[in-house]
Order: sequence, then C-alpha cells, then structure tokens
Amino acid sequence: MKTLSQLIRLYKLKILALFMVFFLFSCQKQFDKQNRIQSIIKDSLKIEKEYSSIIVLGPGGCLNCDKNLYSLILNNLDNEEVLFVVSATGSAFDVEELESKESPNLVFDYKNYFDKTNLFLMASGAIFFKGNPPVLDTIIQMSSRDISNRIGYIAKRINTTE
Repeated sequence: MKTLSQLIRLYKLKILALFMVFFLFSCQKQFDKQNRIQSIIKDSLKIEKEYSSIIVLGPGGCLNCDKNLYSLILNNLDNEEVLFVVSATGSAFDVEELESKESPNLVFDYKNYFDKTNLFLMASGAIFFKGNPPVLDTIIQMSSRDISNRIGYIAKRINTTE
C-alpha cells in the first residue's frame, strides 16, 4: 500500500507531465506559424532578407483599418527592418500611390499568400519577430475594434529597434 506522501508525489508528477504536454503543444503551434511565415517569405515571395517586422495589407478587410495601415506603410517605407506586403488590389480604396513606389522592402502579393495561411482573422495585420535568430513574437490582427490602439502598437513596434 502506498503512503500518503507517495500518492502526493505521484499526483504532482502527473500534473507536471500534463503541463509539459500542453507546453510542448503550444510551442509546436508557434513553431508551425513561424515555419508558414518563413515559407511564404522565402519560397513564395522569394525574399531572402530577414525582417524584424512584416506588415500585411490584404484585400477585403475593415476599410478604416486598411486605410490606417496604408497610411502607416506610406509613412514608414524608409524603415529597412520592416517588410511591407500589399495584397490589396485597390478595389476598396486607391493603392496607386503605393504601386508607384520603388522600395526593396515593399512587395505586392496579389496571390494572397498570407490570406491563405489563416494567420489573420481579417485580411490585414502585422507580424513581429525578436531575437537573433528571429523568433515569432507577436501577430496583430486588424479589426475595427480598438483600431487606434492596434495601429499605435504597430507604429511603436516598427519605430523601435529591439
């Protein structure tokens, strides 16, 4: 017969094992997202440089969100640490000014690679990495709810070197 202390120790081991399984599962999901993002960047968009941030302006999202993100992109094209991916075709609002820009960190993705990954609930958002080598840190999904805070957070992150 097992003593009470043995039963408690066994119970603690079971809880620890369960915690480890959940932890490993969540790490695997984050690793899968990072692999999907890197695959899009390197394989589909043919970009070799590693960026600290990726801003995606996709089609069919919240119009006000996309207009704010569009403005943020125009004002930050000189930031070489940020990759700007534009999938918006201009059917909801005019993207002609962006299409006339030449910048190595601006790409047009009219095949909507990011939209196909289900990384964003809406079509637009931001992806942030940290560390060296870069590790996925944060994904911001654009939505009309709390838009000013989301745009503010994105602007702060792309204007801050970590």
